[in-house]
Formats: sequence, structure tokens, C-alpha cells
Amino acid sequence: MQGLLQEFCDRGVPYENSVPEVINLVVDAPTQHEQSGHFDVSFDESVYPLGCRDLDYKQPVTGTIRFLLDLETGDLALEAECLPQRQCSLEEF
Repeated sequence: MQGLLQEFCDRGVPYENSVPEVINLVVDAPTQHEQSGHFDVSFDESVYPLGCRDLDYKQPVTGTIRFLLDLETGDLALEAECLPQRQCSLEEF
């Protein structure tokens, strides 16, 4: 799931010692051949300001992961549901 968590990171990488927490599991009504739903995941992102590895700090990240389970084959597809990143205007600086 580490690669999937990277999609939620803004300026860093998932913190290697962070254990992702899965919460709010929602299971949709199943169809004959598949089961879908989503859950939220929280973890710490390791951020290096200005690209300096000596200045490491962590920030909490929460995102939603959608899943689709094929009930015939057992294949599981996971997809990160990312919110659009806020764009800053020059007037804010």
C-alpha cells in the first residue's frame, strides 16, 4: 500500500515508521460479480523543507481509498481518491 499512500503526499513521502490507520470502512451494496466501497486512511508524511534531509518533520495526512473486489476471481483493485490541491494566488504572499 506504500505506493498508494504516496499519491496522498503533497511534498514528501510516507514516513517509514508510521503505521497507517484504516477507519470508516463503507461497503456498497454488492452486485452479482463484485463488491465495492471505500475507507479512509491516516498516516504521517515525512517532509524535507527546502530539500534538506537534515530538517525532517512529519505532517498528518488523511485520504480516501476506493476498492473493487471481483467476487469471481478474487482480484482487488485499490484507487486513491485525492482532493484537488489548493492553488495559491500571488496576492497571498
